[in-house]
Amino acid sequence: MKSIIFLITFILTSNVFAANTKYLIQVDTLDCPFCSFGIEKQLRRNIDGIEDIEVNVKKAQVRLFIDEDISLDEIFVRKTVNEAGFALEDFYIIK
Repeated sequence: MKSIIFLITFILTSNVFAANTKYLIQVDTLDCPFCSFGIEKQLRRNIDGIEDIEVNVKKAQVRLFIDEDISLDEIFVRKTVNEAGFALEDFYIIK
């Protein structure tokens, strides 16, 4: 019983410490796993503070989890996506 309470407490408190900013990027022509790898590699190369990246090829979306102390602007993200060979369609900050 104690281990279950500890586990629940750990999970709930770890979310408090794992604060980050989330961005959703809609990318044109993100069609295959190779595309996914290419854009993820370019984003990690050019953007500091990335905690995680989730790529959804079917929806042509990239979700970025960035350290809370860093903010991204659309112009910088557009340039980075273009350098990876794609076009940025939309850029959202997820609250």
